[in-house]
Amino acid sequence: MSANSYGEIFKITTFGESHGKAVGVIIDGCPAGLVLSEADIQPDLDRRRPGQSHITTQRDEKDRVEILSGVFEGKTTGTPISLIVFNQDQKSSDYDALKNLVRPGHADYTYNQKYGNRDPRGGGRSSARIMIARVAAGAIAKKFLKEKLGVEFLAYTESVGEVRMHYNSFKGNDKDAVLNNSSSLTREVSEGRRVFIPYNPELTEKANHLRKNQTEAEQLIWYNILNKYKTDYKFLRQKPLLEYIVDFYCSELRLVIEIDDESHNEKVEYDKDRTKKLEAYGLKVVRYTNNEVKTNLDGVKLSLEKVISELVNSNPQSLQDSSLVREQLEASTQDEFINKITQAQIEANIVRCPDPETAEKMIKLIEQVRKDEDSIGGVIRGLIRNVPVGLGEPEFDKLPAELAKAMMSINATKGFEIGSGFEGTKLRGSQHNDIFYTDENGNVKTKTNHAGGVLGGISSGQTIDFRVAIKPVATISQAQDTIDKDGKKVVVEGKGRHDPCVLPRAVPIVEAMAALVIMDMYLRNRASDNL
Repeated sequence: MSANSYGEIFKITTFGESHGKAVGVIIDGCPAGLVLSEADIQPDLDRRRPGQSHITTQRDEKDRVEILSGVFEGKTTGTPISLIVFNQDQKSSDYDALKNLVRPGHADYTYNQKYGNRDPRGGGRSSARIMIARVAAGAIAKKFLKEKLGVEFLAYTESVGEVRMHYNSFKGNDKDAVLNNSSSLTREVSEGRRVFIPYNPELTEKANHLRKNQTEAEQLIWYNILNKYKTDYKFLRQKPLLEYIVDFYCSELRLVIEIDDESHNEKVEYDKDRTKKLEAYGLKVVRYTNNEVKTNLDGVKLSLEKVISELVNSNPQSLQDSSLVREQLEASTQDEFINKITQAQIEANIVRCPDPETAEKMIKLIEQVRKDEDSIGGVIRGLIRNVPVGLGEPEFDKLPAELAKAMMSINATKGFEIGSGFEGTKLRGSQHNDIFYTDENGNVKTKTNHAGGVLGGISSGQTIDFRVAIKPVATISQAQDTIDKDGKKVVVEGKGRHDPCVLPRAVPIVEAMAALVIMDMYLRNRASDNL
């Protein structure tokens, strides 16, 4: 078996099997003088280790790392660093009945065909336990890059199955977290203008009350007119917007509908000022009276249909796909999020999702999947902040190409995207291009980050933003049809201790692989005197 190494200057070579004596790594090319001990590496291994919560495998490994070489008197010497973690809780007998079978979703068949022999115990060399070596090496790369350049690596669980973080409703772990100094910040984008909606508990409570106690006219509008558009556009009732609560709001159409009762006869100037402020953000505001709706519903219906038709026809390209528009509206909130998220928020729960509300839903889903004797996948989002400009080579060793290779080499990965990724294919160039500007400190930045922090395969200095798709774990306890080594049909049931969802333990692996890529690229760049 070849190709057990990664990197050109900061080069790692891993060894070991899931049920062998140990797993380890040899690191070649680490600069001398880095203060290093096992205590610098162990925290990341603890984040990856099995048995850390009730939603992970219950294999009880402490995964204690030992440094065998390359460090003297607490500092790296520039010679190869050898790290080892001894296996302690193997139960190889769990796999006795499986050694002559090819398990669905596993590497059994391909290993047999390629090598003519394999270690069936826990997957052997194909086991995710081998990732210990990468996490240990990545911890050293992370430490060097943080101290030398201030580079920061973060990854978190963005989705599990259909449960996904929605950034425009994210509230963080405390009232000062992440998006602003109240609780959250939702941004709606309208013709380039942003409508800032600070989270206001009192306004939100009032809106909830109004939503439950709609007037007769509001109910007529909702059920007899707006209901027909629900498959194309998302209308919201009693929506907090700026410092107001508007009766109906559609972000895709940039439309506000107000239904005025008799009290508005005495608030003419207030209504004019309110309309003027909303229109300043490119919103279309239409008003009807209670009496108008109740006595002439057909006329109001024709009027609204005309307004909506005109809005659609005025900008058909951006309105044809409402799901795309909602993604665009959420993008600016994501930009705020990825610049302020912290490791503490990610590590605040066992699923490693920084949004507590979404995390609870993910955990419940994983618990149910385990009860069903099944497994489930999801998406991990990775962020690399404070990356220097100029990392990556413009042809075959483009930085995103190296990141893709690194991420796709992780067990169970099925997809990689950077920046806008596949969603970016729905945009036009005028929407996708990231506009440059110079900030107050003279730093070159971009207003958006659709490129994901790379241009022409080279780091731009913006946050590198990518996603990794993780498939459901192959081993499940349900009975499945398969064949044995002779091609005869048999039934297999998964044995051993396995994760119902591997994402929580894969988060530090994604960070480690990102660090190994950036470390090697940085040293390659330094060797060519570009930095």
